[in-house]
Formats: sequence, structure tokens, C-alpha cells
Amino acid sequence: MNYPTYDEAAAAIAGGREPAEDDSPASGYATLEELMAPPAGGTDAEDFTLPASGKVVRIRPMTRAEVLAINNKDLDLAGREQRYISKAMVEPRITVEMAKRWQEKGHAGDIGELVDRIGTISGLTKRGEKAAAKDFPLDGE
Repeated sequence: MNYPTYDEAAAAIAGGREPAEDDSPASGYATLEELMAPPAGGTDAEDFTLPASGKVVRIRPMTRAEVLAINNKDLDLAGREQRYISKAMVEPRITVEMAKRWQEKGHAGDIGELVDRIGTISGLTKRGEKAAAKDFPLDGE
């Protein structure tokens, strides 16, 4: 891989040119446009079978902005869960209030597994597993 030398990089910066959004780097790295494009198949949504009821719902991964907005609020676990479900559930579409009612009347296994799957497809679980391993090491690690 050909990286610019320090002098080449300094010359570009000294020239005052900021990278353009449509720059296509010869290095093979992704452009901003490529990073923001929808996935190749058009959607990351998937069907999920609720384990206790056997009913099928459609969910999608949450964006980083959605996760940060929810986690930045002063919410308890139930409130965060309601918002995760209302953002990520594609079919049926439900509001935060509907998710709250479902928590009150629905099967805990269905809701818990759904929230876990939303976290997994949103890329949150690997980071969570690493943090848990650090906080709670096994066998005195």
C-alpha cells in the first residue's frame, strides 16, 4: 500500500485543501459517500421470531445516532428498552407508549430476546461483552 510521505501530506495540508466528500482515494479506503450508503441489499432489516409466542416481527439495526440519543437520556432500563423497540421494530410499527404496554402485559422472554437481537444486529453486543469481561473476569483473569 502506498502511503503519502510526511512531506507529501504536509504539502497537501499547507495547500489548504480539505478532502472533498466525493474524493475517491486511490488507497482503497472507503469514501464518506460509501460509508453513508445503504447496504448492498437495500436494507439490514430481518424477521425475528419471538421465542415464547412464536409470532414474527421485522426489526432493523439502530443507527449510532439513535443509540447515543437514547442512552443520553435519563432513562431507566425499561425506558431505554421501550425506545430501542420503537426505533428498531419495522413491522409492526409501535410507539414508545405501545412498547411500555407490551412490557406490562407481554412475555418477558419475547421482549428480552427481541431487545438482545436488536442489540446484536446494531453491533452493540461485542462491545458489551468486552466491557463485561473486563469488569467481571472469569477465573481470576
